[in-house]
Amino acid sequence: MAPERTCVLEKGPSGYGFHLHSEKNRPGQFVRLVEQGSVAEKSGLRAGDKLIRVCGEDVQELGHQQVVSKIRAVTEKLILEVEGPEEQSQDAPQVDMVTM
Repeated sequence: MAPERTCVLEKGPSGYGFHLHSEKNRPGQFVRLVEQGSVAEKSGLRAGDKLIRVCGEDVQELGHQQVVSKIRAVTEKLILEVEGPEEQSQDAPQVDMVTM
């Protein structure tokens, strides 16, 4: 298990600049892509990171839409506590994805 880290993001004109997704048979929400030059990249968020907490609230057991709603509800700084990527299959089926 990778160590947790905290990423603090302030929404830019194009949003945060990351894509969030979930996978079948793998619990959690994961960062799929971090756009180059985005606030997400500058905060240290990386593709493959698993979301642990959003603004201090544990989101590990929540569904995709619930996590997306929590992120979208943030009006000030978005604080994401994440864990680096685990070894995973390239064939893992993607279930839901949303650009943040």
